[in-house]
Order: sequence, then C-alpha cells, then structure tokens
Amino acid sequence: MIFITMKHTTETKIKISNRLKELVRLNPSKFITNKKPSKIVNCFECDNEMFLRPSDKNKFCSPKCRLKAIEGGFLKGKSGGYRNGSGRSKSGWYKGIFCNSSYELAWVIFSLENKTNFVRNTEWFNYTNSNNKLSRYYPDYKLLDTDEYIEIKGYKEKEFLNKVNYFPKKLIVLDEEKIKPILDFVKEKYGKDFISLYDGNPHKIKTNSCLICGNPAKKQYCSRICSGYGVKKFNLAVSISR
Repeated sequence: MIFITMKHTTETKIKISNRLKELVRLNPSKFITNKKPSKIVNCFECDNEMFLRPSDKNKFCSPKCRLKAIEGGFLKGKSGGYRNGSGRSKSGWYKGIFCNSSYELAWVIFSLENKTNFVRNTEWFNYTNSNNKLSRYYPDYKLLDTDEYIEIKGYKEKEFLNKVNYFPKKLIVLDEEKIKPILDFVKEKYGKDFISLYDGNPHKIKTNSCLICGNPAKKQYCSRICSGYGVKKFNLAVSISR
C-alpha cells in the first residue's frame, strides 16, 4: 500500500483558516469549548496575581520570586521544619537528625557528644522582610533546657538582619568564625572528610585505604590499575599455595 502525503499551499491554508473562522462566527454555540475557568492566586513572595489552571499548584510567579522565598526560609518549614537538601551545602542524616550543611553536622556531632539536649526546630516566627511583607523564619535548632534557638550561618544573606531584629526569643548565631572551634574539634577527631559520617555516606566519601597503594578508596582499591595489581597478587598467592 502506498500513502501519498499532500501538502497545502500557503493560499490554501489561508482559505481553510478563513473558512473555519467563518463557521465559528456563524455557529458559535457549536464551537463552545468545555474549558474550566482559570483560578486566581497570589504569588507567595511578591503578592502579584497569577492566573493558573485549576490543577496548577504554583506558589510563585517567577523563578526569581521562588529563589527569594527560599532565601527567606520558605522551604525550611516543609517536612519537619528544615530545608531537606536545598542549596549547595552537603546535607544528610546523622543519627536521626537532618543536617543541612557540614557546619550543621559538625555542631550536631559536637552537641551530641557533649550531651546537649536539643531538637531540630519546627517552629516558625514572623518577621517583616525587605519588601515590607510578612515572612516566616525558622531557626535551625532549639535547646530544650534553656529555650534558646540556634542558627548556623556560613554566610549571612541580606534578609538575615530582618529575621534577627524581629526574633522574639534568644537566638544564638554561629557564623563562620564562631563555628570554627567546633569544626576543628570534629576534624581532629574524625578527619577533614567527616561528612562521611552521614548515614549511608550519601556523598560517597572514600573512607577505606587501597590495599595496593594506601590511597583513599571507596572499597578495596582506589583505581582499576590497583585492582589489576590486586587480582594478580591474589592469583600468584593461590598458585604458590598449590
């Protein structure tokens, strides 16, 4: 069977289009679509109106607004009050506690070993952001014995000062300088690659020593070359034993 594909000329396409438009104009009731009305919601960050399909769940009108909201702590309130894996930092679980960065991991290790009574914070506090709008702030951890809150900041974004100024309770901010003694303690005890202590080693840090050259390795060998030497060495030992 042979199929012949026919292509319309530009003139023919225009005629077809005009004919369809005329049919719609003369018989509008026959061409009414069952389109659901758009829902109107406001952007979570800038409060501008958005016209969405009923099934859409967008909270922001643009990627820029979403990024600003994340910097202000938007995702921090999800799933127990932390930003699970957001940002560029090395995050993971340590003994049932989620840490959003290596700084947080160091603080958690230090606090557990010193028997500090704390929990991951899930409570939010209102503050007025730079756009003069109400936002939410979630500190990182809460000290149960003193009702103090811990915020671990490798860097301080522009909104952080607003969060601190409106915070109603005592907040202990551990910046890069203040966290350094804790980092030094953890590195001295567990090594500079202490993020391998995350449950399941999610960042695939090499924690073993190569059986051939002694370099860090994920398993028995650090490379295919050393693996080849290891196999030859094993086969030689087997042949001698025989």
